[in-house]
Amino acid sequence: MRKGRRVQADSIRCVYLPNELGHARLGMAVSRKYGNAVQRNRFKRQIRNMFRQHAVRDLGVDVLIVPLANADAIGNPAQVADALFDRLLSRLGGA
Repeated sequence: MRKGRRVQADSIRCVYLPNELGHARLGMAVSRKYGNAVQRNRFKRQIRNMFRQHAVRDLGVDVLIVPLANADAIGNPAQVADALFDRLLSRLGGA
């Protein structure tokens, strides 16, 4: 993903790279600095849920999500992810 493009919303970074599959794939890199296991798994669960509901999943793109702050600094990851996926969708020309 070093050659990917970046989009950022609040304290979550999204790195994306086009693929030839015709559908999106999601990856997450959530380190232990984010919080304990419960907080990390909750973050990943919320991001996965927003990804399933968003139109960005119909595009041919690989998406990597990386939180840049700890769990206390990111209020509601689902709202931030929705804004992030909207920004990504507008940048890719979908919608």
